[in-house]
Amino acid sequence: MGTQSHEEKHEEPAFMNATGEHSSPEQDSWIDPAALASIPVPTLYHPCCGNDLEQPLSIFMNHISWFVFVDKAYHNPTGYKVRYDSAPRFLSRAGYKRTERTEARLDPDFVARKRMFECYIEPISVNEKWIGKKDKRSLTVTFRKGSGINSLLGPSDNRLPLGEIGVFFYRGDSFGEGGSAIPWGTKKEGPGRSGKYLLDLVLERMPPGALLVTDGSNMHLRRRRTDRHSPWYPLTAHGWSRTEPQRAFQTARPFFTPFGRLMTPVGYAGLRYGPTLAWRVD
Repeated sequence: MGTQSHEEKHEEPAFMNATGEHSSPEQDSWIDPAALASIPVPTLYHPCCGNDLEQPLSIFMNHISWFVFVDKAYHNPTGYKVRYDSAPRFLSRAGYKRTERTEARLDPDFVARKRMFECYIEPISVNEKWIGKKDKRSLTVTFRKGSGINSLLGPSDNRLPLGEIGVFFYRGDSFGEGGSAIPWGTKKEGPGRSGKYLLDLVLERMPPGALLVTDGSNMHLRRRRTDRHSPWYPLTAHGWSRTEPQRAFQTARPFFTPFGRLMTPVGYAGLRYGPTLAWRVD
């Protein structure tokens, strides 16, 4: 990627969301239109999302037809709970009408299994279908109670039938209380997976042209905010900082993952636990 074209991108105007509202610094976003237009699979997966719903919908609603939001605190009868009613409100403001809503407990005879990151989580899935009032564009939005790893990669009898992913959107997570403690940047040993990082397993589901959008949460090898020895350091370089997203994008450079995938910065998507950058996967 030439220096000239990389610099030209930073002159783009700040992002205005789908409802016509100007974004705050935390929501300031811009992603290369060519990268958006070339997303190979119209599916977005956002694990450990909490209530981080509106901005992913706003940025990608014209390019993605299936949004999957996963959090272990959805539908909790007691204790810490996360609501997702901001998504329906946003879609209504953006000119969409809900046409269908279904809820399913994916394992009615659930018995807590001692599986990584899944023990004591009863999988529940809510699926909503929406249609644009003007353009008749259809969207499916899934709110899944479950583990961010096992809902996608297993081991689980109830993993989602996602296939390939066009956008992996992940931010605002931690190792602390309320966080998932999922170490995406740590090697996961196991049959057929020895030597691979969890993020490598995710990238195997992402064809060339897919986008990884992250603030670098839980991408490091140790419980540090950044780790220069991690192969994922470019994703965490501004971790837990208030660096402006546009400035972080200006300093980001392409890099190769441990298994040879080329990661190229193509935009930014606000602040969470640091600036959120968008990377094209090739």
